Amino acid sequence: MRALILAGLSLALVIAACGGDGSQPSVLSSPTSPSLLPSPTPLPSSPTTEPPAQPDPPAPSPASQQQPPPPPPPPPPPVVAFSLEAREYGFTFPGQASSGLVKGGPNIQVKAGDRVKLGVVNQGVVAHNLLIADYGPEASTAVLEPGQQQTLEFVAGKSGAFRYICTQSQGGPPHSALGMEGSFAVQP
Repeated sequence: MRALILAGLSLALVIAACGGDGSQPSVLSSPTSPSLLPSPTPLPSSPTTEPPAQPDPPAPSPASQQQPPPPPPPPPPPVVAFSLEAREYGFTFPGQASSGLVKGGPNIQVKAGDRVKLGVVNQGVVAHNLLIADYGPEASTAVLEPGQQQTLEFVAGKSGAFRYICTQSQGGPPHSALGMEGSFAVQP
């Protein structure tokens, strides 16, 4: 019976909503019937004027980061040039020899790192050479016949005191034993 009463009440509400005049019925909701209207979509409270957020750019990779320029190359080492004349039985700077035999040789001093240019000319009557003992092959001339010359070029990389000598002998004692030697000093 209760179902009949509720059905009759629902029919009465529909008729009342139509107004009985054939106009569009208005939808009424009752506590026992669900709403027939769709749920409203929320509207934004105000329009946004901010542009859409951009993603952060990727961090540059180490290879793409600009490297500082390389340092400039070091200046070339200073050039220290000497010329020696070889004769029986010593070495001299050009123009220092007197007539007769010469003994020994001048002291030569350079600094470590200097570029040494050492010219040697044989002004004697027999073959001579020049070797800076214990310095290395770059500090040795070939055997020079009378009138020949050669220039040694090397960087003074070893510090210390060295002897330069003539190693020729012509069948007798080495020329260094006869006094054909001098001092080559490299200061640190």
